[in-house]
Amino acid sequence: MPGARVRSKTSEGDAGYTFAFRHRKMPIPRTLTEKMDSRMRNSPLFPALILLLSLVTPARAQQAAAEPDAVQLYDIELILFARLGAAAANSEGWPEDPGVPDYSRAFAIQEALTPGALQLLPPGQRLLGAEAARLARSGRLEPLLHLAWRQPGLEPGRAGPVYLRSAETVDGALPRLEGTVTITRQRYLHADLDLLLRDHRFVPGAGSLFDKRPGYRFVEHRKMRSGELHYIDHPLAGALIKIEKYTPPEPPAPPQAEPAVPPSEVRTAPPPPSGG
Repeated sequence: MPGARVRSKTSEGDAGYTFAFRHRKMPIPRTLTEKMDSRMRNSPLFPALILLLSLVTPARAQQAAAEPDAVQLYDIELILFARLGAAAANSEGWPEDPGVPDYSRAFAIQEALTPGALQLLPPGQRLLGAEAARLARSGRLEPLLHLAWRQPGLEPGRAGPVYLRSAETVDGALPRLEGTVTITRQRYLHADLDLLLRDHRFVPGAGSLFDKRPGYRFVEHRKMRSGELHYIDHPLAGALIKIEKYTPPEPPAPPQAEPAVPPSEVRTAPPPPSGG
């Protein structure tokens, strides 16, 4: 090659560059950036700076990963109903002791949404009023509970079950329907129902006018999407459930200030006396 860039020593002792062309060496002065880079590397603080950067960058990444996104809220509406007639109780074999749902981690629905609590929605915000009326008019189904509430969408392990009970009681104290529903959010929404229906059904030929079992267990799971209405069936009971993604309303626009009165229209002196 007629010329090549080679590294050499300058007269000042610093490493520099020269350009050799036909056996003639012409020194090329360093740029300001190269000199700063050389001085920084030779500084006794350079190893400490490298260590600090190696610690700060992973720490910031861990902090960003640990910062949770805003949790999406959902409005859940649920109708629970029982089937009327003795035939439903005799359609299947039922265990003598169905057990009871696990209430140890269940949340009660509160009036306001607070950490660890759920917000009860007023009847005016329910969307399934027409469906509840059709169930009542059917003559075959009896609505026992109609609720709507707002809760965060959490993954399994973080979402707790919601405690449910009907206003109607049996034996003077126990709720006719009692149990839990757990709403979790993964790729889809999931609803898990675990209910106990206490209902003394007439059982022909059983030696007694009433079946004295503790109740009938209703355990179901349903995978859902937001906005879908799902019907969950059972020989003795059933459920209608709908989950809607909650979108907070836009904050109101700040009030506009009244336009200032021009100085020429402002009275700064009392009016003149009336008369002569």
